[in-house]
Amino acid sequence: MKHFAILLKTQLKLSLIGMVGEFTGGSKKKISRIAIAVLIILAFAELFGMYLWLIFSFSDLLISAGQPDVFLTIVFLFCMLITLFFGLFQVIGNLYFAKDAQFLSSLPIKQYTVFAVKLTLTLIYELITLLPFALGALIIFGIKTSANLWFYLKSIPIIFTLPIIPMLISTLFAMFFMRFTALSKYRDFLTIVGSILLFVAIMYANQKINYMFLSSKTEEIMSGLLKGSINLSDIIGSVFPPVILATKAILNTGMSWMPSMIIYLLSTAVFVFIIILLSTKVYYKGLTAQNETAQPLGKAKRPIRGKQQGIITSVFIKEWRMLLRIPVYAINGLTSVFILPIMIFIMAGNNSIQEANIGQILNMLKDGKDMLSVLIITAMFSFIVGINPAASTVYSREGENYYFLKSLPISQRQLLTGKLLFSISIDILAIILTAATLYYFLPLAVWNYIGAIILSLLISIATSALNIAVDFKNPKLEWTSHQQAIKQNFNSLIGMLLSLALLIVLGFISAFLYQKIENQIILLITILTLFTIITAALVALLYKLTNKNT
Repeated sequence: MKHFAILLKTQLKLSLIGMVGEFTGGSKKKISRIAIAVLIILAFAELFGMYLWLIFSFSDLLISAGQPDVFLTIVFLFCMLITLFFGLFQVIGNLYFAKDAQFLSSLPIKQYTVFAVKLTLTLIYELITLLPFALGALIIFGIKTSANLWFYLKSIPIIFTLPIIPMLISTLFAMFFMRFTALSKYRDFLTIVGSILLFVAIMYANQKINYMFLSSKTEEIMSGLLKGSINLSDIIGSVFPPVILATKAILNTGMSWMPSMIIYLLSTAVFVFIIILLSTKVYYKGLTAQNETAQPLGKAKRPIRGKQQGIITSVFIKEWRMLLRIPVYAINGLTSVFILPIMIFIMAGNNSIQEANIGQILNMLKDGKDMLSVLIITAMFSFIVGINPAASTVYSREGENYYFLKSLPISQRQLLTGKLLFSISIDILAIILTAATLYYFLPLAVWNYIGAIILSLLISIATSALNIAVDFKNPKLEWTSHQQAIKQNFNSLIGMLLSLALLIVLGFISAFLYQKIENQIILLITILTLFTIITAALVALLYKLTNKNT
């Protein structure tokens, strides 16, 4: 226990130093980063305010229907499912691909202690992310139901243990998966595919819940809610049973809350004990196997022969190899490629695409004017382009290799061009895959999709230029895990905010022109021209920034 406390304290200090280091340096650099931090806080405050407003409205609906427990069940389920999915990335990044993982495993400390420290650190990160949203919903619920002090006291152990069970499930999956794929030469590919399949499973479970409300039995369910004959909390909580225990532990009165609280906390403790026990057998073997190669005997590598590649092509290929060889990079960088097609397939599979809100949007596309359809589809494509963190971390992901790249006899312009093309290529994959999926379920005129793809490609170039400029100006080169380089990097958030701001500006411009210009062809040409000018200006500014800092 002493070693655990010392090592955890050291790891927390190092993380804190890394965060403080983001705001140190010269006076100008310090002021600019503080200003960026303020903007990020304001943006988060606005997002959090919208979340609270939605929660406030949603709680009114369920409380008036006589199902207050459903509100907490949905909130807890949302938090746990988010942890289950994103926790997998955190676990793989912090436990297996951290720079200090091999070093810590070589210390004269028991292996389960090192594992427990790394897992605790990951849980703390996840708890910090979830705490504002869970507490916000809990406080609103308490105000709405005039809850007493005992309600809030019972909530404390639940809220602070909320991410543990889903995080441990992700850890269990990661340990066995990394152990059995570590010696395979396709281990990185299998890790990426496994993570995507888990994402699909979570999306499917979430859609099942939504489909329940959109089915032909909606009136029957709502009637049961009003009469109190249907316990919707148990139905929803059955997707993830610990949610039911957490809800009952908080809401049950008298002494009836105690069994649920004891079972919930005891099952959490047992789960922790099992995972720690398994770590001595599985984790260390999986960690050490990461440095071993799975080369078949008798098959030596042959020298690669062929034409010499150009510098820009080499940089482009290097970026793709780095992305695909490191699962944390691949999962975060390629999520935007699959997220919308998967959502469309799942909703279509549940037959809810005709009735859900997205179904209403798609029906509007069928009935609307051609150019309106192009603009709406462009907005869908542009959103997935704007949330991709691959461009905003192209230099940060290099780490210490960044200085080696600068010493090579290649120009910064060539290096930048290769990275820019790499970022755009990811967006092209996302746009084409989403367009193909959407066309399968919504066969509009082909030219609608072609127009949307061209406009989205221009937006992709513009957002890539913005994101790369942010990372080029202030790259995060000092990190101990690949997770920190891409997920715990302010540049990712800054790039996303700038991209969304650009999309809002372009959206207003398009809406204004749509109202003013009636001729569809002239409208398309005008929007294409403006988008091209804006994109060219941003790319020119990016190259000017690069030349200035060379």
